[in-house]
Amino acid sequence: MKIKGKYDIKPKHIFIVSIIAAAALCVLRFIQVSKFIAPETGFYSGGEAFNIIFYVLIALTAVFCIVGAFLSKEANSFESGKYKAAIPSIFTLLAALGFLADAIQFGFQGTVSSQSEYLQSAVVVMKVCGLVRLVFALLSAVYFFILFTDEIRGQSKTEKLKLLALAPSVWALSRIIILFTTKLSYIRVSDLLLQIIYISFLILFLIVFSQQKSGIYSDGTQWKLFAYGAPAAVVMLPTMICRAAFTFIDGGSHLLSDYPFYAADLALALFIFAFLFGKKNYMPAEEGHITESADSNAAEGETPLSTETNEE
Repeated sequence: MKIKGKYDIKPKHIFIVSIIAAAALCVLRFIQVSKFIAPETGFYSGGEAFNIIFYVLIALTAVFCIVGAFLSKEANSFESGKYKAAIPSIFTLLAALGFLADAIQFGFQGTVSSQSEYLQSAVVVMKVCGLVRLVFALLSAVYFFILFTDEIRGQSKTEKLKLLALAPSVWALSRIIILFTTKLSYIRVSDLLLQIIYISFLILFLIVFSQQKSGIYSDGTQWKLFAYGAPAAVVMLPTMICRAAFTFIDGGSHLLSDYPFYAADLALALFIFAFLFGKKNYMPAEEGHITESADSNAAEGETPLSTETNEE
């Protein structure tokens, strides 16, 4: 029996669960960093209950988003490329600026500033990935700026930019490769694990996003935008909000060295939420025009005329 897309689970249900989970994770993460994680090593010093609740909440939220999106009728019929967004396009521009900031601040340096954190045999890989990250962060900024201009003008040129659409995915892939070159140890495991979790979901989301925007093998993949995008945003948001908060509160003294605030991650988290859950504010361009015309004719007591004419 086919169950995909057979249930009336709406995107707003996924949104509500995601927002509640992100808010709860923000509180738990703030407590973790301020009380239970040593900034020098990243070791936990108590707070076992908080740690268990934190990771269990991430797991439960991810499972709900994946299963809910798979079963949802609306998530399986999501067609972002055929809708004119009524949500503020500022989030798309914010994502473009986030990629630009990532290229400027972290491009060639990788995710940490000290090569001592890397396996010696992987130093070359780290340098190459750092360069790839720099180049594709710039290309991703260009791509999202084009998306922004398309939304402002009400046009759609992104279907022609199939190769450029892959830039955000390659950028994310380079980041996770850099993370996997880090020496395996117990120090800083908390931040490392969180980044691996949300970048993994982010890679999957960006691949499906590029498919949808390019129109390449996009049929039947709409639900994956919610299944991968929502968990990525749920983990990114509290992680980056916490780092930003401690950066402003005490100059980052509570933050682990080499795990700073990433503007791109916060910008992408906000963009994902706006892109996915702003759909209720979307309207199909052609259908909206027809509906508006029909409503105005009905208000005047007229019957909409067919556009077809019969020749005798």
